[in-house]
Amino acid sequence: MEFTYKHRKRAAGVYASLTLASILIGALVVFGVNADYFAAKKPPFGAEMFKTILFANVRDYLKYLVLYILSPIMLAVDTAINSFQITIGFRILGGDAFSRLMPHSLIELPNILLYHFLSFYQFIIFIKNKSSKKTFISIRRLKWIYVCSFILVILGALIEGYLG
Repeated sequence: MEFTYKHRKRAAGVYASLTLASILIGALVVFGVNADYFAAKKPPFGAEMFKTILFANVRDYLKYLVLYILSPIMLAVDTAINSFQITIGFRILGGDAFSRLMPHSLIELPNILLYHFLSFYQFIIFIKNKSSKKTFISIRRLKWIYVCSFILVILGALIEGYLG
């Protein structure tokens, strides 16, 4: 089965709905917990921090590339957790949370949404065609998007590790 514009549009709509629902769940859970149990401390920046962040970001990227069949579950859980962490940060730090998110999040957050969507899209292709071969053909067709996204993962880790 060939994917048409209508299929892509529907996949994007389902992805957007799942992502928004996960963000909402993560944000709402924060209001049910005591923020006093959480602390925000400024991490040390430098080469060690860069390596730690790079390892975690590359692991997440590869997880979504390889385990696309689990994409909806991983997407919902990871997005809710990220939403929780950001929201609890705002509860603890107030407006200062913005300074902790910038400048790396300008690269990292859109890129996370991109590779989450690519993984979800491969999941839909696999489900529709019931074929790993067609899924891998699709990944090959989108290889430059994957390569650019991977470069952004590295750039985001570099900025977050050294600048914050």
